[in-house]
Amino acid sequence: MLSPAHLIVGALLLVFAPMQTKQAARQAKVMTSMSIETGEACSGLSSEECCGQMLELAGFRAQGDYLPRLVKTTVQLACMDERKVVTQQVCRSITISRGFSARDADDICKPAQRDCQKDGTCRQCVRDLIKLDYQGSHHVCRALTYVPDRSRKRVVVIRSEQPGDSDTRFEVTRSRTELR
Repeated sequence: MLSPAHLIVGALLLVFAPMQTKQAARQAKVMTSMSIETGEACSGLSSEECCGQMLELAGFRAQGDYLPRLVKTTVQLACMDERKVVTQQVCRSITISRGFSARDADDICKPAQRDCQKDGTCRQCVRDLIKLDYQGSHHVCRALTYVPDRSRKRVVVIRSEQPGDSDTRFEVTRSRTELR
């Protein structure tokens, strides 16, 4: 059975509940008219930390995933170079760590500067590192932003001695092995 106290509490809830929703609506309206100010991407970070942050971001933009730990370590070591020079060997190390063969690494890293200018993500990465006074940044940027052309597919034909299966075709695509 409902007591008078229960009825009073229920009536108060009915009276104040619409007030709360009106107040929440006013707050939402105020919040939508606010603007967000952003600062410099690397504010409060050393140039080495900022370099690592920029390279991780470039890798994420190109690959759509975070860098594996081994690649991230190589990136951090490249950013810690006192001379702020990134060598071609860094490109090879990162490319091989990403799962490419040594021959593919040569094909990716040798024309790094020329090919990096063709790719928007790589170009942005180089600009970010130039602001931090890094030389040869196209090497590391190319290694992180290179994405193989998926339109080129190889077809492997396996001939069988079996009379019923004379020609079997398989599509070969490169799988990326991530080391974590």
